[in-house]
Amino acid sequence: MKPIIRMLCICLALCLAMPALGEEAQQSAAPTVRVWLRRLGLTDRADLTLDGVYTAQLPSGVEMSFPKGSQVTVLVRSGELYLFYEGMSLHAGTALQLTRNASESTESEGIRFVEGGNFYPGDLTLTLTDQREIPALTVSPSYKQMIADYRDASESERAKLKETIQYTRDRVKDAEWFISALQQRYDTLRTTMTIIMTLQRDFFLSGDIVDLRPMILKDVAELARLDISTISRVSNSKYVQCQWGIFPVKFFFSESMQAKDGSDVSTKVIKDCLKQIIEGEDPLQPLTDDDLTEELSRQGYNIARRTTAKYRQQLGLPTARLRRKLTK
Repeated sequence: MKPIIRMLCICLALCLAMPALGEEAQQSAAPTVRVWLRRLGLTDRADLTLDGVYTAQLPSGVEMSFPKGSQVTVLVRSGELYLFYEGMSLHAGTALQLTRNASESTESEGIRFVEGGNFYPGDLTLTLTDQREIPALTVSPSYKQMIADYRDASESERAKLKETIQYTRDRVKDAEWFISALQQRYDTLRTTMTIIMTLQRDFFLSGDIVDLRPMILKDVAELARLDISTISRVSNSKYVQCQWGIFPVKFFFSESMQAKDGSDVSTKVIKDCLKQIIEGEDPLQPLTDDDLTEELSRQGYNIARRTTAKYRQQLGLPTARLRRKLTK
């Protein structure tokens, strides 16, 4: 269960770190992005600019259309969302969905948060809470009040409560340290995932493994200004959920190799190519490692036979002799 819980932590960064994606994002399927106001630091208010024609889905079943360039404000009142537009107040319940209408415009269309400048192409859903959201941790006010009362107590009462108060102070400090450590962990996860999304932007747009660029722990560590060992721990046993599926964070890391055209390609791309070659081979006459090396060379990847054998083993694929079938 632990990897699943960690996945839920990091998929948050995936939703919040999406930068402006430009025209190529418009050419792909418009993504739906869920945003938790609390996680954006917009506890009770979000000011939005609609760079496109949008329709709001309201709990009553009513749909309201907004022209391009509309300025809308979402406020939290009594635990529910309210949408304000040109003097009108619309009750939106616990979630507000804004759907972008079809357009032939070639301009970048989406929703921009006035505070922070985050830009989201496509549809957007604003929610107050989510079953995956981690509750905020706080120290119970009763313990802090106990310490405050101790300061105002008489000398005799202070003498009786001295050991109790000292124990309480120690536990409050422990709790505050624990909460601070969790926040630091979250900040590190978010920073790491933001950098990964920036470096692997093409893959997140297309979902095609060919668009994975070579990236090692050092690349992320330098941009995050953190130690490589910290990035390694952050990446271990964590998962990312995006529209293309669920991936281990380590999936995005790979060494580079040079293709025939001189470009650097991820070893994952070469492994995927190798896997496709083996899957398409004649089961009665499977390809040897030498044959696989030649086929990879024809596709632009010059690697040694021993490297081909290593990649095949890493993919969990047996030798040609063990892959051979007697009949189809």
